[in-house]
Amino acid sequence: MSIYPLYKEIFPPTVVEEVAYANFTGPNDINLIVGRTSILQIYKFFEEVDLASELAAIDENPVVSELGHKDEDQDFIFPALKPANSSLTMTAHLELVAQYKLHGNIASIGVIRTISSGANGMDSLLLSFKDAKLSLLEFSLATNNVITVSIHYYEREEFKREFLSNPCTTELRVDPSNRCAVMNFYCDRLAILPFRQEESMHMDEEEIARKLKNVIDMKFLDDYYEPTLAILFEPLQTWPGKLSSKKDSCSLVVVSLDLSQKLYPIIYAIEELPHSSVKLIPIPKPVGGILVVSANSLIHVDQSASIIAHAVNGYAVSATDIPLDQSQERLGLSLEGSQHLVLDSHHVLLFLANGKLYLVEFIIDGRYVSRMDVRETGESTLASCVCRINDEYVFVGSRLGDSHLIKYKLNQNENEVNKNTIDEPDLYGSGSKVAANNTLNETIDGNETSSNEIDFKICDTLTNVGPIIDMAYGEPAYPEGVDHTLHKDLELVTCSGYGKSGSLYVFHRNVDPRLISSFALEDCQNMWTVRCRKEYMYEGIKIDNGRDLNDDETFDNYLFISLNNRTMLLATGEELQELENSGFYADGPTIAVGSLLNELRIVQVHSGGLYLLDGDCKEKQLLPMAEDSEKGSIVFASIVDPYVLLLFQNGDITLLKADEKTNDIDFYQPSTINDKGIPIESCCLYRDDTALFALVEDVSVSMPQKAKIKKNDVEQREIIEKDLIYPTSSLDIDDQIDNELYGDANDPADNIISEEDENMKLDNDLEHQEGFHFLNDEIQGNDKEQITYWCTIHRKDGSLEIYRLPEFEEVFYCPHFDLFPAVLSDMIIPQKNKSPGLSTEINEITMANLGGKKKAPYLIARSNIGDIVIYKAFRYLPGNETSSEPSQAINSEDYRSRLAVRFSRAHNEYISRETIHSDDYDKPSFKKNVTQNGASHESNDLKNNDPEKKIFAISEARQSQLIPFTNISGYSGVFVTGDRPAWLICSGKSYLRIHPMSGDGVIKCFTQFHNINCHHGFLYSNKEEICRMSELPRDFSYDMEWAVRKVPLGRSVHGVEYHPEMQVYIVMTSEPIPFHIRDENGDPIDGEHDDAHYRPDTYRYFLELVSPITWETVDEHKFYEDEQGLSVKCVSLQTKSTASGRKFFVAVGTGYFRGEDVGTRGTVYIFEIVEVVPEPDNPQSNHKYKMLCFEDTKGSVTAMCDVNGYLLTCVGPKIFIRAFEDNDRLISVAFIDIQIYVTTVASIKDFILLGDVYKSLWFLGFQEEPAKLALLGKDYHELEVVSANFILDGKVLSFVVSDINKNLHLFQYAPHNVQSFAGHKLIRRGDFHVGGQVKATLMMPQREVTRRYLDRDHMINEDEGESVKRLCLCGTLDGSIGMITPIPEKMYKRMQLLYSQMVNGIQHPAGLNPKSFRLLQSNQRLATNPAKGVLDGDLLFQFPNLSLNRQREMTKQIGTTPERIMDDLLAVQISCDYF
Repeated sequence: MSIYPLYKEIFPPTVVEEVAYANFTGPNDINLIVGRTSILQIYKFFEEVDLASELAAIDENPVVSELGHKDEDQDFIFPALKPANSSLTMTAHLELVAQYKLHGNIASIGVIRTISSGANGMDSLLLSFKDAKLSLLEFSLATNNVITVSIHYYEREEFKREFLSNPCTTELRVDPSNRCAVMNFYCDRLAILPFRQEESMHMDEEEIARKLKNVIDMKFLDDYYEPTLAILFEPLQTWPGKLSSKKDSCSLVVVSLDLSQKLYPIIYAIEELPHSSVKLIPIPKPVGGILVVSANSLIHVDQSASIIAHAVNGYAVSATDIPLDQSQERLGLSLEGSQHLVLDSHHVLLFLANGKLYLVEFIIDGRYVSRMDVRETGESTLASCVCRINDEYVFVGSRLGDSHLIKYKLNQNENEVNKNTIDEPDLYGSGSKVAANNTLNETIDGNETSSNEIDFKICDTLTNVGPIIDMAYGEPAYPEGVDHTLHKDLELVTCSGYGKSGSLYVFHRNVDPRLISSFALEDCQNMWTVRCRKEYMYEGIKIDNGRDLNDDETFDNYLFISLNNRTMLLATGEELQELENSGFYADGPTIAVGSLLNELRIVQVHSGGLYLLDGDCKEKQLLPMAEDSEKGSIVFASIVDPYVLLLFQNGDITLLKADEKTNDIDFYQPSTINDKGIPIESCCLYRDDTALFALVEDVSVSMPQKAKIKKNDVEQREIIEKDLIYPTSSLDIDDQIDNELYGDANDPADNIISEEDENMKLDNDLEHQEGFHFLNDEIQGNDKEQITYWCTIHRKDGSLEIYRLPEFEEVFYCPHFDLFPAVLSDMIIPQKNKSPGLSTEINEITMANLGGKKKAPYLIARSNIGDIVIYKAFRYLPGNETSSEPSQAINSEDYRSRLAVRFSRAHNEYISRETIHSDDYDKPSFKKNVTQNGASHESNDLKNNDPEKKIFAISEARQSQLIPFTNISGYSGVFVTGDRPAWLICSGKSYLRIHPMSGDGVIKCFTQFHNINCHHGFLYSNKEEICRMSELPRDFSYDMEWAVRKVPLGRSVHGVEYHPEMQVYIVMTSEPIPFHIRDENGDPIDGEHDDAHYRPDTYRYFLELVSPITWETVDEHKFYEDEQGLSVKCVSLQTKSTASGRKFFVAVGTGYFRGEDVGTRGTVYIFEIVEVVPEPDNPQSNHKYKMLCFEDTKGSVTAMCDVNGYLLTCVGPKIFIRAFEDNDRLISVAFIDIQIYVTTVASIKDFILLGDVYKSLWFLGFQEEPAKLALLGKDYHELEVVSANFILDGKVLSFVVSDINKNLHLFQYAPHNVQSFAGHKLIRRGDFHVGGQVKATLMMPQREVTRRYLDRDHMINEDEGESVKRLCLCGTLDGSIGMITPIPEKMYKRMQLLYSQMVNGIQHPAGLNPKSFRLLQSNQRLATNPAKGVLDGDLLFQFPNLSLNRQREMTKQIGTTPERIMDDLLAVQISCDYF
């Protein structure tokens, strides 16, 4: 009997591996392309006025201060008074535009400008992957998505030679002049991809030089007529133990690539560079040359092949024979793993591996570099990649911490002359200053810092939760008085980061609101909160209080609650008080409530008409609807000031508009919208303030005029202020000087590209001019964009229509909206109705502006079975397709009066439908709106002219389940009520995320709420008739797929465990300290060291106790200096102090490392967490560590776990079972010897699973009487095990093992299998390539799926009566969290067939093959064939994002239905729904 596993990545990777700058999504867009291993993210860069800095400057202005004291009105906002010669303080932020899951890990990113993309002024992306794959991507303006232009594959057998896999990283380099790209693979191969030839070529490096092997780095050089490549390589490798015979083993060669003749002449070559050389940095002219970075020195090589070398530590002299300048060896730097940023031709900024920043300055003597000056400038995150955006901003990506967008400014000395000329004999002279010890005080918290050299300011941050070293789950803890019934069962805690970036991260899949108060509210159907201004009479004239509409700090005035048979009105003061005597409608339920006339009137809509109320809820106008048999009663209403849209039972709509002069509301009947004969299913109004919704003719005409107007405004403001926000003129001057100094290539092809670059430059200038913001406009909140109003309608035939208000002119028509295609495009000619049975019924649509600082329109639809489909609007002009896209016959003149907008479907893996019992899928009566019979009959009935049937097209009033909100704890989005409530949140990164909120069950109604007791919170009512007033937790971030809270610790974190009895977390941390070589007695013997000969670092470890209420450390145990914590575990051991005979203790295993000449030993500690009297000002400090015992061992204690109340310890190759006697000593009762070194151990009942560093997996059994450890089975093949754990499916037990090659293996103990040799050999049941190294595994129960019958009201558990199942969570070093779970056999076979269909049936980003990506990866030949057998859940969960007709087509080929597949995917999603 076997297990049927499925792997699903439930949280994507977050570490930043690669980054590039491009104009990718548009000719005027500044994009940052970020590679997070297998995730490709596209960010848009926005620069804006830093209001905080400007307001602070205004406060410090003496003129403003004096005026402020003279005026008593403290609410008056003074304009910005700034000197005419001062410039505005600018800042920037990033917004996520798109995100793609790739079936492969990104090795490097290149940006090129091809002919097809360059025609639109846009860049293309060249992505390289493992081994030798290249993919060329472009962004489609027609689909708002990436398209794969070409795929290049160089993985040929004759290239691999002796390699089973590529031992070297695949490096991609792009020529700065966009002539070619070069990729290095298999160590000795170069693949050249020319951009202006039809065929690519590969070049064996032996053609250039016979000794050219082991390429370390390669870079293209600027200002050469032909593409010129500098290659750093090591023909004969050496190592530190061989330095006495061979020190300088690296070489540098500069090669010219003649692509037309396929000739590669060598310009110059330099041999005998230090063996520790790691990278090349091309230096732009006028300095020029190449900077070679080695571990101990910096070497500058100019065009004449002359060398200037500087030592940066005391070890450089002994590591090379090159003459060195030792004047700066006192710095004691180590340059391995450093990143660089070329600031200009004279300055290079180095980001060291320890986070320090050093500035390298080239001192010029005449025309040559005389020396280099290196000085410290600050400290930042641990950089893995660096990308310069412009002259002021740089992005620093990190694998070990958060990534930052940093604004910098290089401070120049006044006595320095212009460095762009090199004719002076001494440009710097003795006037340059050396700034020492200029360490930044604050580097990570986003504060502005400065030094004498460079000013830094962190403008934006990308959160990184990786690398995940360990993880644990525990129960959420809250202060006393908080209702615990709202929250989910568990929360997931991971330990991540390194050094000062070390942190704990708390993961919540479901939103956990902070409850303020709750009260009983029976029969509640819906609720609304409104704000309204009050009118006053002054000398017979009505005036209002003049409150600003956009004032978010104004509290809500009233709360309307619609019950089954009446409506309640409550005043929202300090307490909610019901108002009895008011003019609102109270005799029945309410359909909608909103404010009109800039919050001067309140409109209430019920089934029979409208009520218009003033700020005191006094009736101002009553507008009843005639009892017309044709229309029926009102069933739905959409209110957007100043319009009210009503939907009637027969599917007709009526529009009303408020008059600003009379303050009344009148009918504004649409002309022909109800004459089409097709009832309207759902509708909504939309207020556009983003200027995106516009007609094609308006966009085509207004774009150049708008740019011209903006330019005139800028010129006028230049005369007044003399300072522009975007100093583009300096760039033009630099380009002009470069052209005068170095000339320009006369290649005709280059001239084409240069013209495109010039056009792009002009577009960028116009974009900057359009983006001008001045301080007065920002402070006063002037909105200069024209506001437009639109009406969106969905009809029964599945079409989507958009009308412009107030003309009610149709400007957009999509006939097959109910099929949920990938792109909603406008079609002028109406299409024939599709064949019945392919669509689903859409109950509700809404359109809202969502996002952070830059909002965008989103169209959200909800089907009758609960599916949520999201579309994002984007600008589209007919004819904007690139040459790489298939051309369509589109006449632009026909679309001049149409909407210049399309909608692209947003990727969403969350399944929001309700679970249905599986047997119901086989019944023909199920889904009368989805099956063929139901859809066809209903359509025929609706097209009938019988008025009685038209009345019942919509039988009853509809309750809106898509509720937009504008400000809840600073977020905007849409809340979805119903059986599976969820938040659709657009956070600061402006990317829509879905966060479910199932902790309180079914939510019937929801509204945002803002008063003195609940600041920017919300109200909702659940199925238990309880109304709750809550707020979103402000300490959680909703930018990512899960809600994440960061708990910074400031130390490297190595392990985390949860203590279930005391409900606290045990955390193992460390901080670096200098290493001293000691003897057996612990005395140092290494003597004194100077600054130049820096010491290596070791770590001092701490055991911290963290309270989950405030997430602060309440106790700490410090270990010895040379003692390193290797394992920490919360174990359940036998004890006589409790009635149950078991108690939880904290076991810690350590090892002493004092150099290679001293033997290793270790210690086992047993701690108990006890309750103590807390400190007076800190009630959470009521727990402390109490050490019960410790035992020294003869080796390091590498892993531990508990086995039936006993403690299992792994000491090198020995396994011990110890009993905890009398709570004060450990007694060994059994042991067994294994091979080499145990890295991980797990237990279940009496069975033990061990992972060896080289000898794979061992499966043991423990017997108590007599005490004995027995080897049950093992894997006889070599495997470097990182982590191991169990998964359980009833009676079938399997082992999940992760290795160092980023694979997961499944083994099974099957003694009855013939191939297992009576169980001595573990049977391999599956293998799967994750793409990230799994460092931590966590076994937990699989959640049972609760289903319901369609014809019954009761719920059942599908797994009721079956055995217990266990799944396994996997945390990787790239920050992702995966889940491997067992599924039923029938589901597995369906999913396997669907997987085959999806591999071949859909287009994958970058043209990658998901099946090959998931194959087992190994550096050595396997003795057995890969078992495969693990389903790829990441690919299967793309099925919900396919259009309905595509889903039907795929499922029909495998003999099932989309409903059954969606139900299977939902069961997988719910299986881990604990957090």
